[in-house]
Amino acid sequence: MVWRKVACTTASAVPHFEKMLYDNALLAEAYSEAFMLWGHDRHRLVAQRTLDFVLTELTHPEGGFYTAYDADSEGVEGKFYTWTPQQVESALEGYDAAAIAAVCAYYGIDAHGNWEGAGSIPRPERSLSQVAEAAHMPVAALTALLEEARTKLYAARAQRVWPGLDHKVVTAYNGLMLSGLAAGSRALGDVRYLQAATRAAQFVVKHLLRPEHRLWRTFGGTKAHLDGYLEDYAYLAAGLLDLYEAGGAVQWLHLAADVANRMVADFCSATDGGFYDTAHGHEALLWRSRESHDGATPSPHAVAIHVLYRLAAHRDSPALQKAADRALAWLAPNIGRSPQAYSRALLTAHVAHRGVTTYAVVLPEAGIGAGMDGDVPPDDHDGLWRAVQHRYDPTRALAHGRLAAGPAAEVTGPILRGKRLVDGAAAVYICRGQTCGPPLTSAHAVATQL
Repeated sequence: MVWRKVACTTASAVPHFEKMLYDNALLAEAYSEAFMLWGHDRHRLVAQRTLDFVLTELTHPEGGFYTAYDADSEGVEGKFYTWTPQQVESALEGYDAAAIAAVCAYYGIDAHGNWEGAGSIPRPERSLSQVAEAAHMPVAALTALLEEARTKLYAARAQRVWPGLDHKVVTAYNGLMLSGLAAGSRALGDVRYLQAATRAAQFVVKHLLRPEHRLWRTFGGTKAHLDGYLEDYAYLAAGLLDLYEAGGAVQWLHLAADVANRMVADFCSATDGGFYDTAHGHEALLWRSRESHDGATPSPHAVAIHVLYRLAAHRDSPALQKAADRALAWLAPNIGRSPQAYSRALLTAHVAHRGVTTYAVVLPEAGIGAGMDGDVPPDDHDGLWRAVQHRYDPTRALAHGRLAAGPAAEVTGPILRGKRLVDGAAAVYICRGQTCGPPLTSAHAVATQL
């Protein structure tokens, strides 16, 4: 599964074939969250295939993520992605005519084509049951056939001339991808996504992080350049915080806070508390913009405020809380005038109104394994870990701690302060404001509480 930039017809039938990292990152996160909410297998499959595409096709050897694939190959838009029945037959050599016809029928590939020339953009227009009935085969058999065919078609397509790859590694888009991978790890329980996010964060530290926690905008070839914009700081801080909450490696929490503090210092207006798109020391511009609405990506202003609220809970920081409140107050009139352009800001306003919900996860020291290094999640402890992670809650701030057994053992940090194991076993504490529920020691108890 891969997402292209836009659809070019009102029926969304013809895509613009350019494939952007940020589109795939945002949709991977959205489908992962949808799977957490509703548990539909379709959402799981879309999230998984989207993330796997990024890991396979858009990953730098050192772990960062490239920006995009072009729409054209060999000078022809969409050539890489379209198929004729003859090309499908060639790729599925050895399959009988009925199987090939069923594959073509499902994907809408015929001699007339639905794109320029005779090529067809693979696009399922009929349900599995409809195609299976027409092909006189069980749905299960068609499903298995399509999975086999997809693998073979992908391998055949890989032998074509590929579209051009934009090799830039952009800080902002990598921050979005960190969030997408963290959500995928939480929703799907696949450690590969947590490992990939960890490598990407390490890439950012190595190539895009500057002294005093300032950021470069982009890395290409052998060097980084251009001063970071607000979106670079906001998306990266959010991605690093998501990575910490998904895996427990505390260095990402610390770095998220450092980047966020630099963002406040360099981008906030001393007059009204709102953010600028460029830092105070950025090169002189005719107009210092403050584009606060959503666009192709979520409003960096709204993302910045949201991550400040979450970090304020993690750090017990009145300064971060105040910065978030002031920035939201500046943004609020814009939300009221055009709410449809401010969906991410509305979510942030919901967090501000409801308050951050803190989750303290306290685990036994023995059995944590590599989890707190951020590569592998901690041992499940009777499903407790999964029950907490497999939960969509935009108001959450989740902290991890590990403890040796014993009444004197205690973890540190505002969210974890005073939280202990229960009879030597893992426990979860869920709090809103100053009110905390009882310690929860089973997946069933967590599910009931939530």
